[in-house]
Amino acid sequence: MSDSAMTDLDRRVLEDISRDFPVDEFPYCVLAERFGSTEMDVLNSVLKLRETGAVVRIAARLNVAEITFCSLLEEEPDATGPAEVRPVGAELSCEEQELAALLQDDLPWSEHPYAELAGMLSMRGLEVDQEWVVGTLRAWLKSGLLERIAAVQD
Repeated sequence: MSDSAMTDLDRRVLEDISRDFPVDEFPYCVLAERFGSTEMDVLNSVLKLRETGAVVRIAARLNVAEITFCSLLEEEPDATGPAEVRPVGAELSCEEQELAALLQDDLPWSEHPYAELAGMLSMRGLEVDQEWVVGTLRAWLKSGLLERIAAVQD
């Protein structure tokens, strides 16, 4: 998007979400309050930034050095039978592992992205809701497992 095609709100939104996308059940409300705008105007601005290619995706930056996944398996030979498979490092619960995996993709481009993430996890058979997703992400931010969620510019 050419700089001349951007509104003042577009520029402010782009600058802000490139640093930090809110971890809140209503992230566009949070942004709207920052800019003295409406939730719908901010959402439309973000969608416009995406459509024009100014923002490629909204991504989570996980501190993968701090995360161990149960899905990493180590085999130990057993002389009396087949190899026993045991999980290596169980720092994250199954639900948290699935959330971390989903965060490797683009954050959903919707009014309630964290509710959509909860829905995706529910479709995988996990009993979580938007409140759990937001709470988990906030805890990860506090602990350093999640560095930030932010827009990636072209």
